[in-house]
Amino acid sequence: MFKLRSAALALALGLATAGTAVAQNPEAPGPRRSNTFFVELGGNALVYSLNGEHFFTPKAGIRVGAMWLGVNVEADDGSDAGSAGVFVVPVMATYLLGEGNSHFEIGAGAGYANASVEDATLDDGGESGSTIYGTATFGYRYQKPTGGVIFRAGFTPLFGEGGILPWVGVSVGYAF
Repeated sequence: MFKLRSAALALALGLATAGTAVAQNPEAPGPRRSNTFFVELGGNALVYSLNGEHFFTPKAGIRVGAMWLGVNVEADDGSDAGSAGVFVVPVMATYLLGEGNSHFEIGAGAGYANASVEDATLDDGGESGSTIYGTATFGYRYQKPTGGVIFRAGFTPLFGEGGILPWVGVSVGYAF
């Protein structure tokens, strides 16, 4: 797992420092708006995520997302029987290929996931655990260089000790 994290970090640093900055070349192709915010269904956080992204060059950026899912369980008598929750944070480097509004997006990174279960009927109260996993993105991205609405759809596999989970994601958001 250490090699996967090292490779993801090396890719993120390489993409973040590649290319020419927009401030140095205002006619550079690709997104000129350096920040995006989007909601992703499925994708790199599995169920959904809220994401912020910053482009360091017209084509290369870093994104961070977050997902929280929780549930409370009631016993038959209406009392609290416990709860369960999962918190996921994907961090990824992104690179865009193509000109104009349509791009092929590739990305790689890692995610942190923490799950907890609290059981009111147990003496120890419950359990929790966390893991780091690898993730990638291969897909289509619509984003005007002048900003505005963005759309993303792609293949977003997850990598871990259990192997590869093929997955997909769809996003909509705003570039500013």
